[in-house]
Amino acid sequence: MTIHCAYDQLVRVADLKPHPKNPSTHSAAQVAAIAAVIEGNGWRAPITVSNRSGFITRGHGRLEAVTLLGCEQVPVDFQDYVARKPSLPTCSLTIISPNWPKSTRIASLVC
Repeated sequence: MTIHCAYDQLVRVADLKPHPKNPSTHSAAQVAAIAAVIEGNGWRAPITVSNRSGFITRGHGRLEAVTLLGCEQVPVDFQDYVARKPSLPTCSLTIISPNWPKSTRIASLVC
């Protein structure tokens, strides 16, 4: 799969840890849509992992999509986060709208 984004390193999918407090869930249709975008356009944004916790902070849906696609490695960006409150995880929400053009169907919002 072609990678069109900056990233720190390729990481085995099996080594990635989803954040246990991630508030977002993705339906099977959303995961399939993300997988189709990755498969059709290549990687445009890496999965982000916290250096502090080792958990994914952005890209849970992408992780589910590449699992569906059977990918073994994915581009990962490692970030340093300063915790404002330990109870509030850093996360992102993926928005997919079937009415948007394919190039703008996925947007990440950091929360």
